[in-house]
Amino acid sequence: VEEHKHLLVPPVCNKLVYGAGMWKAMVVGGPNARADYHIEEGEEFFLQLTGKMCLKVMERGVPRDIIIEEGQMFMLPARIPHSPNRYENTVGLVMERERIPGEMDGLRWYTPEHDAVLYEEWFHCTDLGRDLKPVIERFNSSEAKKTGVPRKDDAPPPVIVDEDTELSPPVKLVDWIEAARGMPDAPPCCEGTPLFPGANHAFCVDVYWGQCSGADRERRGEVMLFQQRGSAHIQLTTADSDDEETRLLRQGELLMLPEGTTYRIIGQESDCTGLEFYIHSYAISPNKRRMSNT
Repeated sequence: VEEHKHLLVPPVCNKLVYGAGMWKAMVVGGPNARADYHIEEGEEFFLQLTGKMCLKVMERGVPRDIIIEEGQMFMLPARIPHSPNRYENTVGLVMERERIPGEMDGLRWYTPEHDAVLYEEWFHCTDLGRDLKPVIERFNSSEAKKTGVPRKDDAPPPVIVDEDTELSPPVKLVDWIEAARGMPDAPPCCEGTPLFPGANHAFCVDVYWGQCSGADRERRGEVMLFQQRGSAHIQLTTADSDDEETRLLRQGELLMLPEGTTYRIIGQESDCTGLEFYIHSYAISPNKRRMSNT
């Protein structure tokens, strides 16, 4: 964050930390104020590192502001219209997965009363920062923007926008861990507990904590680790090497593990806390079929 602090202010406001593989990890600053709503076919994970942000959403067809406070996390389900608005001197981490061929992103604007779509476009997204700009420019020069009257020639959206899901509130990681540790028979350490159990997400987030050594594991697809507190040793063997190596993951660092990596997480302190991002095995296949959102 310190290294790229100069990019976390207008007009850039963000820095892509990882983007070459399955995961897209972005550090985002502010201030910014957006009127457009973005729609994508995968989930988005928000972790607010400094300050708070306002995520404007259309929940069950009604506008709602979700305030994500410092230290809180929020998982946005797929196909929910959303508009991230950030304040000055704030920093957040956003995680999303790569788009699969054939998937479509949408950008839409609503009438002031949010009772109708004023303008929207759909496109296959390969670079969000690059792909959004021409859409915004076309909207700004459109008759819909000038008159406030929705376009009448728009085809139905190629993606079924979610108007049924009731969104869960943001979660503060520290409070979540304290509650988990306080449960009967709770272990002193944990090698991986789902942060959103029972949620119908292809995008999964597990929490690990404590001074302990987890079991060896291998996921189908790339894995991203984020060290939220303390440090951990990551013992790993990649698919193209039989040699085991150990990486030290320090507080605030991200580590991307290539597909086919066998790894073990070893917490170094009692307050070690981290997040493990991966995709459900059923959601990946050799021909990269569409991930299920149902």
